[in-house]
Amino acid sequence: MKLTEIQDLIKFVSRSGVTEVEIEQNNFKITIKSDPFKKRGSKGQRLSHR
Repeated sequence: MKLTEIQDLIKFVSRSGVTEVEIEQNNFKITIKSDPFKKRGSKGQRLSHR
């Protein structure tokens, strides 16, 4: 997954109100989580990858 795709996912989570997105492709897995109690568009995201 390219860096720009990861950045787009973070923006999506931030703007949409979704609290978690997890994607797995081949040997790459990424989970983007957002605090469900934060306002949309705030910077409460955590990024982890394996």
